[in-house]
Amino acid sequence: MLQDTSIGEGNEGFSELWKVMALPAQHFAQRVLVYKITTKDNLMNKGIIMSSTTCVMCAVEDEIINHLFFKCKIEWYMWNQYTKWFAIVGVHHFKVDHDFKQFYLMELSKKRNNARRCLWMVMVGYNWNQRNNILF
Repeated sequence: MLQDTSIGEGNEGFSELWKVMALPAQHFAQRVLVYKITTKDNLMNKGIIMSSTTCVMCAVEDEIINHLFFKCKIEWYMWNQYTKWFAIVGVHHFKVDHDFKQFYLMELSKKRNNARRCLWMVMVGYNWNQRNNILF
């Protein structure tokens, strides 16, 4: 079976999530951060699907959470576009929690940090919707 790592409620990134007031995006982001979304590997591990676990975006690798949001070549392109559009400088991480934490910068005000975290949640949600549009 496929494996992927997740973070729990004791994680620093998880607690930072709830400091942002963006409820619909927050709930989805929480599910992403604790690996509770219905990626193909998650469905296969639960015995719900028995067919291919190949990523619907790139059709190259297995659809695990870190691949789907950050390693997939299609998603990689989308994240590069987001960071250019919003002038966000940083490193692209390949783990959900590391990428979320990157959107918190100490030198920014609380309001601007919350806006950056909210942006991350919206981008993850948009990418998920794009995946679902292809799949369904």
